[in-house]
Amino acid sequence: MKNPLLNATVITLYPELFPGPLSASVTGRSLEQKIWSLETIDLRLYGKGKHKQVDDKPISGGPGMILRPDVLDQALLQASSSISNAKKLIVCMTPKGIPFTQNTAKSILQYNELIIVCGRFEGIDQRVIEKHHMKEISIGDYILTGGELGAMVLLDAVVRLLPGTFFGFALLGLFLTFFGSTSKFSNKRLILSVVCAPFDNHSFILSKSNLTLLLSSLFRSGL
Repeated sequence: MKNPLLNATVITLYPELFPGPLSASVTGRSLEQKIWSLETIDLRLYGKGKHKQVDDKPISGGPGMILRPDVLDQALLQASSSISNAKKLIVCMTPKGIPFTQNTAKSILQYNELIIVCGRFEGIDQRVIEKHHMKEISIGDYILTGGELGAMVLLDAVVRLLPGTFFGFALLGLFLTFFGSTSKFSNKRLILSVVCAPFDNHSFILSKSNLTLLLSSLFRSGL
């Protein structure tokens, strides 16, 4: 039996949330087919003391708590114990990370082992982020309760790019407006027309790729 193309390990205080939506559709089928694998590590198991404490007060004071670096460090060492550094990537889901894009998803494909740390509370001690050379990634400029939903978004985007998982136009769906083949819906009839403008004695054909570029320049100028 072939080894999975991607082994994903998620470190979280709520392992029961996984696989969640990743068990459905193409990601779920590829998980069953062992194109990729998913393991969760319960961070609470590495907590300190009688109550398995995983949080600590930030040195700067103020409200809120952060994940203890010693607790997270132990979980990361366990997750990394049987992985070669050459093919491993550790990702930390955080709102202060780099924006997650399709290109980011593609770049992760070069790794066979992916460890995702789901932040909680006010964040993660920066010392453990630097020690383990984590790649800090954000899925958007907003605050979530934890990093679990962000981890699922990242995994969905990456897994669908794995060979044997999904064949489709990964970028076209970002920009195109779609209409179904049914010509009439809600008393509105769909009329299709093609406008060919002369250009250098040739007709310009608005293909899907050209339409993608046009719409992206109109609606997503920052891409």
